[in-house]
Amino acid sequence: MSPEIVEQVPLPGRSAASGDLGAVTAMTRSAARAGAGLLAAGGNAADAAVAAALVAGVVEPAMSGLGGAAYAVVFDPRSGRTTALEGGVRCPGRAAETMFEPLVGVGGGLYGFPPTRGDRAETGALSVCVPTAPAVLARLHERFGSLPFSRVAEPAIALAGEGFVPDWMFVLHAAAGYRRLARCPAALSLWTREDGAPFVSSNPDDRLRLPALAASLRRLAEEGAEPFYAGDLGRRLAEGVRAAGGILEEPDLRVPAVREVEPLRFSFRGRRLATLPGPSGGPTLAAALAHLDAFPEGAFPEGAFPETGPSDDAEAETRFLHLAAESLRLAYGDRFRHLGDPDHAAGPWEALFDPAYLAARREGVSPDGPRVAEPAAPDPWPGAESDRSASVPVAAAAGDCTTHLNAMDRTGLSVSLTATLGGRFGAASTVPGLGYPLNNGMMWFDPRPGRLISPGPGKRALHAAAPTLVFAADRARPGDSAPTSPPDSRTAASAAPVAV
Repeated sequence: MSPEIVEQVPLPGRSAASGDLGAVTAMTRSAARAGAGLLAAGGNAADAAVAAALVAGVVEPAMSGLGGAAYAVVFDPRSGRTTALEGGVRCPGRAAETMFEPLVGVGGGLYGFPPTRGDRAETGALSVCVPTAPAVLARLHERFGSLPFSRVAEPAIALAGEGFVPDWMFVLHAAAGYRRLARCPAALSLWTREDGAPFVSSNPDDRLRLPALAASLRRLAEEGAEPFYAGDLGRRLAEGVRAAGGILEEPDLRVPAVREVEPLRFSFRGRRLATLPGPSGGPTLAAALAHLDAFPEGAFPEGAFPETGPSDDAEAETRFLHLAAESLRLAYGDRFRHLGDPDHAAGPWEALFDPAYLAARREGVSPDGPRVAEPAAPDPWPGAESDRSASVPVAAAAGDCTTHLNAMDRTGLSVSLTATLGGRFGAASTVPGLGYPLNNGMMWFDPRPGRLISPGPGKRALHAAAPTLVFAADRARPGDSAPTSPPDSRTAASAAPVAV
């Protein structure tokens, strides 16, 4: 069967395909086509995921890139094991709780944190944390890839060097981020026309070329992640950030940027899931679904889950949305009350998933109506001491700063990968000559001193990424504590490499 690519115009539509060669999904056509092309060339799902992620960093610079963070959950059919690659960013060693002035009472920061004076935790060199994307992508390929890294990086290098026509999403993000980018002339010049004007249309003759990014990608393809952390690229990064007023130092870059860990496993409606553990969105996802799964079966309308048909029962739909909202409220309450860098937060985190604790948290939530009461949240760690105050959210994060992709091949190798810069275009800053945007990971920390997730030397951020794999409950393999077969191939794979 000759490889075929099935495409769907991005947003708001969706597409579906079925078959047996594999599948790649991504937020942009270019990224998905790159991954699909690697599958068609004989590569596996890890090759496809890395290729798609690198291309995303070229054509989606508002969302991800080499200066950002990446995280992945991988199922390997050869061993029957599922692995998590955790690339959460860390504060530089010179970070301090008092490094930002929070504008208390103003509102508008991430997760309801107060914004900072001068936007210093959100924009510019002081907001930059250690990037992890090069390390995560290199480790993913090293552990699970099959083709040479140089081949996997070819699509991204070609797009950056030869240029591409920015699509409407690029134009919208560039317009929304223009004022922040204008604070760093080197960053503004990367993503505007040669005359300094913004891209405003999809003119096929109006191409964006990024030769400096192509050079950085070529170094990654030829030498791996080492130059980005202990070589000349790392030195240039640290020097450039410091010159712009940041605190990133070369020793910060030598701390391992990726951890290979056991995933967080849990069940939901007869399926097994594996997601990121630790200070990520994984525990919040697991807690929210645990709450939702505990409500009576009759609380869910037809159509609420894929295995059921559509529903015309408006009352049941309303009840389901009510329970989903309450489950998320409880999960996010625990997230900002208890989660953070394990070296600074109380534990063990497993107590947050104890059935008795979860049941106590759900007291007062009625499937048929509003809360009958709001009981005090129980202490998951009675007797534990903490001198840190919780960070209570009042607003959700914006969806303008992260990209996600999935890849699966005919052997069952499956990758769920999330990459982010933090905010739109990250710090809206770059180091001249490197060609990629830098993250603004400091915005993941509460700028108020004395908080559980206040900034601190080498402290890991509490980020929201939760790449997840879903497994059919009846397809367990020996040697793993949960079913480790790939997602049901009848619905998750496609007849040919697919771009969605």
